[in-house]
Amino acid sequence: MSDELLRMPSPTDVRQRALDAQIGVRIKERRRNLGWSRQKLANALSVSHDTILSFESGTAHLSPTPLFEMAQILEVSVAFLFTGRIDPSAEKVPAATQVKAA
Repeated sequence: MSDELLRMPSPTDVRQRALDAQIGVRIKERRRNLGWSRQKLANALSVSHDTILSFESGTAHLSPTPLFEMAQILEVSVAFLFTGRIDPSAEKVPAATQVKAA
């Protein structure tokens, strides 16, 4: 067997996957609260429907710039995507893109 098959995920890998899954749940929750389809969000981010599905399921990692863009489009703070809490003292992130109906 190859070493790759035997390699256990590091604690950092496990934490990152768990965080990606939590962020994905919040993206999906906010998208649904806005009444948007995955396709509408995908169009706003200039990505595919499958990419949004991957983000929402936690199987894809959002790097800082796309994470910030996602927060802007969903009109929430980046902190909300991490914590799920809305901080009334935080500035509202302005939408960077006008989202057209899908």
